[in-house]
Amino acid sequence: MERYEEAKSHCERVEVLQVELEQKLLTKDKDMAGKDVEIAELNRRLRESNEALEVEKQKVESLEIDLDAEKLKSESAEEARKVANSVLNSIELDRAVAALTVGSRQDGHREIYIECTTHVETVLNVQRGTRHCSVK
Repeated sequence: MERYEEAKSHCERVEVLQVELEQKLLTKDKDMAGKDVEIAELNRRLRESNEALEVEKQKVESLEIDLDAEKLKSESAEEARKVANSVLNSIELDRAVAALTVGSRQDGHREIYIECTTHVETVLNVQRGTRHCSVK
């Protein structure tokens, strides 16, 4: 009988351990399911971040292209300004302006000539020195 009691006690302990193990296993399964949900959410957010990063990279590339184009325009405008300045400050032009000045004074059109010269300087964004011209 003693052996029977010992076996029965052993069976009861095994049953208790089995229940405890099943509860732990169930808890672990729930924990793993929760972790799977977390991992899925993190993966989704990572994909969204990568997509947003790619969009931003494309914007940066586009802005760099625009910036290069603006630099080119600026360089071209600067070259055009230099050419215009060299033309406006050339000796031949000085002679032509002097002849025009003399002619306009003789004809009484000094004010119109000054106005026209001012418009040309404004449009071309240049300042002619007064040493070249006796009008001002």
